[in-house]
Amino acid sequence: MKPSSTSPAPTSLFAPLGFPDRLLTKYQKASALVSKESFPKEWAEIRNYIGRNKWEIGIRTESDKANLFLRESEQASREALEVYTREQLPQQWATTQNNLGIVLSNLGTRTGGEEGAKLLKASVTAYENALVVYTREHLPQQWATTQNNLGTVYRDLGTRTGGEEGAKLLKASVTAYENALVVYTREQLPQDWAMTQNNLGNVLSDLGTRTGGEEGAKLLKASVTAYENALVVYTHEQLPQDWAMTQNNLGAVLSDLGTRTGGEEGAKLLAQAVTSYENALVVRTREQLPQQWAGTQNNLGAVYQNLGTRTGGEEGAKLLAQAVTAYENALVVYTREQLPQDWAMTQNNLGNVYRDLGTRTDGEAGAKWLARR
Repeated sequence: MKPSSTSPAPTSLFAPLGFPDRLLTKYQKASALVSKESFPKEWAEIRNYIGRNKWEIGIRTESDKANLFLRESEQASREALEVYTREQLPQQWATTQNNLGIVLSNLGTRTGGEEGAKLLKASVTAYENALVVYTREHLPQQWATTQNNLGTVYRDLGTRTGGEEGAKLLKASVTAYENALVVYTREQLPQDWAMTQNNLGNVLSDLGTRTGGEEGAKLLKASVTAYENALVVYTHEQLPQDWAMTQNNLGAVLSDLGTRTGGEEGAKLLAQAVTSYENALVVRTREQLPQQWAGTQNNLGAVYQNLGTRTGGEEGAKLLAQAVTAYENALVVYTREQLPQDWAMTQNNLGNVYRDLGTRTDGEAGAKWLARR
């Protein structure tokens, strides 16, 4: 099973507000004092900020209430657009369209099936609306931000969609990220550049995984390049969590490339994947980030398993034993009670390694491995 790559969240054009619950109360009180008829611009501005705060609360909420806050955020943005029209107030209209796109993207990501796809398509429409005003010539940074956000939605839609249509959506994501990188340069905006490089690496990885032969390998190599670009800025010292995220993503692509490649070259790529995952685990510790630690341990186990099955004798058995250790580590966090699907996936992976060890081990020791399976 190929590990999923991770991306930073879409970018809002509002500055972070902090304490959104307290601010929401203040804006709601102000809203009661300002009518749409008497003070339309002020009313729309308050609706916009209410939407922003409800979005912030929604993405921080783990319970079923999260979707309720996000839906209310969507409604507040749509109300602001009754006043913020493209003709009268184009920049406010575009900003609200961008932020509406973010809310719809969050809702779509959380929602499965047709309804989720519908929300994501509505997010695309909102971002494309914003780009009518946010042009590269007149507002380059806002244009790049919205292009990056658009790329994220296209990727989400593409990963949900099979066949040619899904590939087309993923290619649209690549185009949007490449557009953003015209403005997000390493020299001028290094963190935005690194974020978008990581995002580009993710979608190139998705495309490469779907594509066989030389073309697929080419896409995966381009993904490796994008992640390595991101790591120029995402250093362990300066941005440890971003560094660990990108190291984990890089490990996944190197693992995929290594699996496709035979002989010494394939083994070399898999060894590089091990290094990337071990780098990620420097930051993704069991104490600080238990679920991310478990995910990376599971990924590491898969690479050790792959290396072990390729390698004969004592060395191969040693690699398979390291896969067992990594999977067992993951199961400390991936419990049947708390994370049943992850637990089942890792148990299945572990059972496969026990089988591999059992079939290559003679006598009683081999029988013991098979019995554990």
